[in-house]
Amino acid sequence: MRYLYLIAVSLISGLLLVSCTNTAYNKTYIANKPLDLLSFTAFGNKNQSWRAVVKDNKLSIDADFFSLEVLVVVSSSMLNQGISYSGTLNGQSILLNIEKKTCIEDDGHENEFTAKLSYLGKIYSGCAVSGAIDVAPT
Repeated sequence: MRYLYLIAVSLISGLLLVSCTNTAYNKTYIANKPLDLLSFTAFGNKNQSWRAVVKDNKLSIDADFFSLEVLVVVSSSMLNQGISYSGTLNGQSILLNIEKKTCIEDDGHENEFTAKLSYLGKIYSGCAVSGAIDVAPT
C-alpha cells in the first residue's frame, strides 16, 4: 500500500511541476526571445473579421477589407507592454500592435494578448495568441 502511495505522490508532483513550467513559459514569451524570432496570430473581435499572422518579420493578413490575402515585410519594436510590427502596403502604413493585456472574445474565451491592426486610418481591434497558427485546410 505504501508503494502505491509513493507512486501517486510522485505522479502528482510531476504533473504540478509540468503545469508550473508551462505557466512560466507563457508569461515570459515576449521577454525571453529576440524580436525577430517572435511569432503571433491575431484575429478580429467584436464582429470584425480579420486574421493576421506574424512570423520571421513577415505579416500575413486575411481580412474582409482586402480582396486577397496579403503579405507584408515588417520591422518590429518593443512597446512598454508588448510589441509593434510596422510596414507598408500599397504605399500606406500598416501597423499591428500586440499588447500583454488579457483579451476576451465575444464568446467569453480569454486570450493572453490584445491586438490592434491599423490601416488606412482605421483601427481593427482583436485578440492574439503566441505562435504562428496555420489555418486548417477546408
